[in-house]
Amino acid sequence: MASVFPSLLLIYTTYWVGSNLFGPRYNYEGFYSLTLVSAAGMFWLGENVIKSGPMRKWLQAATLLFGIFLVGYNLVVYLPKRLNDMTDLYGISRSMLTPFEFVKDRTLIPALVVVHFQKEWTEYGGLLELENADLTSPFIFALSRDQNTDLGLKKDFPDRRIIFYYTDDPDAFYDLPK
Repeated sequence: MASVFPSLLLIYTTYWVGSNLFGPRYNYEGFYSLTLVSAAGMFWLGENVIKSGPMRKWLQAATLLFGIFLVGYNLVVYLPKRLNDMTDLYGISRSMLTPFEFVKDRTLIPALVVVHFQKEWTEYGGLLELENADLTSPFIFALSRDQNTDLGLKKDFPDRRIIFYYTDDPDAFYDLPK
C-alpha cells in the first residue's frame, strides 16, 4: 500500500514532461496511500514516543501551527500565482464571448455560427462555452471547413439561421461567407 503514491509519481514523470503550468494534477490518485501511511506514522509516534507530558502538547501545537501556515501560504502565495498563470491561457479570454452575449438583433437566435479563425483553433474553442451538449443553446458553433461544407450545414440544422463569424472581425455577423 505504501508504494502506490511513489509508483504513480515515478510513472507520471516518464510522460508528463513540462507540467510546470498545471502541476502534478494526477497525483491525487495516490493520496489515499500517502494519507494512510502518514496517519499510521502519526499514531505510532503518538503511542510509542510521545505518550504524555509537555512534549505532546508542544507537538500538537506545532502541528496545528504548521498546518495553518501551509493552508495560509497556499491561499495567499501559491494559489494566486497559479491562477494568474492560467488567466487568458492560450489566448482564450472572456472577451471572446462578448459579441454573442450581448446580441442586439434577437432575430439571429437560434443560430448555427460557422467560425472562421485566423491564427489558432483556440479562437473557435473559446466560444464553445456558450454551447451546450444537447445543441439547444441559442448558438451552436461549427468550425469552417470549406464553403460547400459550411453551406451544407443548413440541412442538418433547418430550424437555425446560419451565421458566418470571422474572429478578425468580432463585431460583425455575415449571412454569407466573405
